[in-house]
Amino acid sequence: MLGNVKGYLNDNIDNNIDFLLYEVGINIKVNEIDKRAIIIDATEKINELDEKIIITNFQINQGDLIFYNNMNWLILSEIDVSKNTYRGRITKCNFDVKFPIPISYKNANSEVEDYKYNYTVPIIATRSAFNVTTNQYFSLADGEAYFTVKSDSFTKWKGYSDFISLGTEIVKFGYAFKFEGIDQTKKGLITYHGKVSETSTQLMDMANESTFFSKKYELNINFIDNLEMGSTIKPSVQILADNVDITGKVPVYYTSLTPDTISIGTDGTITPISTGTAKIKVFSQGVVKYLEFNVKAINYSINILNKTDNVGVNYTYILDVGCYKDGVKETNPIITYSSSDPNVATIGNDGTIKGIKQGIVTITANYNGMSDSMNISIIAINTINITNKINALKVGESYNLAIACTSNNIVDTNPVLTYTISDPNVLTVINGTIKAIGAGTATVVVAYKDKIDSITITATAIVYAISIGNKPTTTMYIGDTLQLSINCTIDGVADTNPVITYVSSDINVLTVSNTGLITYNSAGSATVTTIYNGVSDSTTISVKSIPLITTYSFKTIILDNVVMTNDAVILDKGTTKTIKVTEIRKLVTQGATTITDEIISNPTVAYSLDNANVTIDSNGLIKGVAAGTSIISIAYQDIVKQISIVVNDALTITGKTSVVLNRSTTYTSNMNVNWTIANEPVNGVTESIVYATITAYTDTTVTIKTTSKWIFDDGHNRYFNIVATSKDGSKTTTNKVRITPY
Repeated sequence: MLGNVKGYLNDNIDNNIDFLLYEVGINIKVNEIDKRAIIIDATEKINELDEKIIITNFQINQGDLIFYNNMNWLILSEIDVSKNTYRGRITKCNFDVKFPIPISYKNANSEVEDYKYNYTVPIIATRSAFNVTTNQYFSLADGEAYFTVKSDSFTKWKGYSDFISLGTEIVKFGYAFKFEGIDQTKKGLITYHGKVSETSTQLMDMANESTFFSKKYELNINFIDNLEMGSTIKPSVQILADNVDITGKVPVYYTSLTPDTISIGTDGTITPISTGTAKIKVFSQGVVKYLEFNVKAINYSINILNKTDNVGVNYTYILDVGCYKDGVKETNPIITYSSSDPNVATIGNDGTIKGIKQGIVTITANYNGMSDSMNISIIAINTINITNKINALKVGESYNLAIACTSNNIVDTNPVLTYTISDPNVLTVINGTIKAIGAGTATVVVAYKDKIDSITITATAIVYAISIGNKPTTTMYIGDTLQLSINCTIDGVADTNPVITYVSSDINVLTVSNTGLITYNSAGSATVTTIYNGVSDSTTISVKSIPLITTYSFKTIILDNVVMTNDAVILDKGTTKTIKVTEIRKLVTQGATTITDEIISNPTVAYSLDNANVTIDSNGLIKGVAAGTSIISIAYQDIVKQISIVVNDALTITGKTSVVLNRSTTYTSNMNVNWTIANEPVNGVTESIVYATITAYTDTTVTIKTTSKWIFDDGHNRYFNIVATSKDGSKTTTNKVRITPY
């Protein structure tokens, strides 16, 4: 139930305060902090000032500012304290007053910047005072008033450097009042005695009840919605004066409105105390802003993820610890570790456990008030390890065990070992040396104190193999030799230095040296056997007498009676050349022995052609038929000689064979040429008269004109020669032309 509590409540309130607060209490604010209280009328009689009784289950003080029923009230009375309750008389504030607060700031240029503002507070204003001598109220003279306010850092008078002091002027009721008296006899309250000022020196703003025209101040605050327990935060406050940033030039005041939830320092640093909703008040330059946020509890947890039962003496074990904040694993948590008995086991700051001596110990990990622990036994640990285990040996081979032993993590350099063999017919062991003595599989167990290690080995016989890599596949001849190529392997691996024995079944037919060189002595057949570590390979060889072999070769070939030095012939189309074999060598040998070596002169050979670019007759006459390349094959017995024939086009001149005096005619060539012309001598004498001249020419044509002079007085015929020479100078041809008179 909300609202005023009517009537009289007896002393049962003290015994039932919590119940009554729940049933009939009212939500109020005490010094801006949310509270719940019982409010009842102070009297049935209506007085000049409205008064109530406040009853709480928490401490209240004279001078506290109560916000109740959307109005401000002041506790003017002393506080009555009983067993469970606090009671006081509250009086409603009937006005607000703007107190002038002078603030200035000296900048870097030593200039004073003025940032005065109005400080608005609720007051109780009266025109009467209480006389403590007569216990009666008396009225003040006209132009006087009492202003009672809550005492705070602004209103409290200390007598020096005060914001509000004697002589301070305020505006109220359309007048400027100057304070001429200050009463601080009531704890938490201060009463100013003001008189209307006739000679005010302030610039008054009567309409706004301000002592001076103030700047427009604004607060901009950057803050958060949540604050975690264990952390702190400081709001970012910006102060503007007429839109100019003056942050740092004027003070900022912070107040915690939920002191059970947070505390706040003078610099604005907020420290959480408990979880819940928190409120703060930020005040500067007469501007107030309220911030509300949540204080969250953080759920911390810790878990040793790799708990173990045992750690060996002199061994270490590194803990893997998971630390979680609100269910999220921390990447760099701060963990503290402890051991219940450091004489048994220690633990370092990094979570490394080290066994010291045998025993039981509890290891604990702590993180932000949470912990996890485990009990471990520190035990003696012996180890044995065969470090060079193998799984196979050949019969007859030996192998030395390499064994590492430790006792309590200390290497035992002289361990006492015992050996056990599962099958002594396969393996033996003496002082750590294992030897394979028979085929099969056996296990050797090595014991050291309370630990063992074992090795299982399969022993197999060695497999030798030999093969002749170059066995003869044809008949061999007396006097020849053959170096055998032998491949020997041990278990499939080549033996690079084998010991081999060679045996010939008939040394009259062939013999074999100790390096495998066979010499064929006489006709017949014999077997060669190669022996290597009890295995062998053999080959049977037939030997015959060396046969007579006749070979022929071309010795001398002539071309137009000139000995040829290469196998190529060049001729022009339409021309001929004669090729002839004049000598062939006949050689008869038996093995490396020459029986006869003779020359056959002018042998009869056969000619053949690969195409029709040339022709050749039985006497070797070659004629160029068409430009191109041909191959002439010359055959004798079982040998053939090939000659390359290249046929080139012949240089020709086409035109008239006779020309009339003083006439022109044109001649052509079948290739690019240079042209010349000359008189044909008469009776061996070349006349001085030029019979014909060249009047025009190209690389393949020439135009000539005969002389107009009469050149036939002696009755002889007259001729001139047209000469064409190929551009490369390799060919020349001449046409003889007759000059006629008609």
